[in-house]
Amino acid sequence: MAASSSSSAPLTATEESKRKLAFKTKQLQVAIAELQSLPSSRPVYEKRCGLFFRTDIKSATASQERELEKTKVRLQKM
Repeated sequence: MAASSSSSAPLTATEESKRKLAFKTKQLQVAIAELQSLPSSRPVYEKRCGLFFRTDIKSATASQERELEKTKVRLQKM
């Protein structure tokens, strides 16, 4: 019962990395959309180095957008 039903051949390391980066890209896009839907006066918490820091929405969105760009570049290089 432990067999995967999604495909018959296992994914290579490169395909697995691409899949993970694509998933991270989607997560970051959702996070950015959620931040943009909040009122501008609302404070948010951003995780940096394992700690949460209170910040404004502009800073948190900019940080997520930078991370999204980095992820897209790594995905294109593969």
